[in-house]
Amino acid sequence: VCILDAQESRGLGDVYKRQSWESIMNEQHERHSCIEARQDGLWQILHQLNQSTGQQFTTHRTKAGFSSYLNFYQPASSESHADRLVVVTQATADRLHKLEPLLSVWQAPVSVAVYITNGENDLWPVLSAIKANPVLSKWAYVHLLFGVGTPYPVNSLRNLAIQGSPSGSILLMDIDFRPTASAEVFHRIVREQRAQVPADPDQVLFVLVSLSSN
Repeated sequence: VCILDAQESRGLGDVYKRQSWESIMNEQHERHSCIEARQDGLWQILHQLNQSTGQQFTTHRTKAGFSSYLNFYQPASSESHADRLVVVTQATADRLHKLEPLLSVWQAPVSVAVYITNGENDLWPVLSAIKANPVLSKWAYVHLLFGVGTPYPVNSLRNLAIQGSPSGSILLMDIDFRPTASAEVFHRIVREQRAQVPADPDQVLFVLVSLSSN
């Protein structure tokens, strides 16, 4: 049995102290085999999804070893977004609906990496949510990162969303946040501020204030 969940892994250090090196390596090999089996299962599901939807996806693997689908969904007008300011965010499949209030204000592209933990049980709701929501369909670039019992990999998700952004101008934001103005307003402020910088304007970092409210 391979332990993939962080909750189940507590105390493994003490267990390893009482084991031989050979038994530790055997357990690691079994765990790796289990992960590969789960990945293979996910690829089979995705292959079926390709056939049923008629869409063609390309499988990638992140530096951390996660399997991912870049551009699982992208808007039809994606070519016109190259010069836009893009929000980069990440979420689990059950929180994708949080994009709607964000996009209702932002009114511009969002690149979101979705953490898939339940295989087909997550894939179909994600695809259905996008197709059923005109706001998501118009603006959301959706990428998938497949978990195999690991804790929430926020860095890998963020990097995948950055990689999938249709523009090099990005704004990192939690999916729970809501901007106070549209992307057009933000972009105008950025252009005005960059014009006032005597140094290389491409080397400017903008820090935004976030406020909480009930």
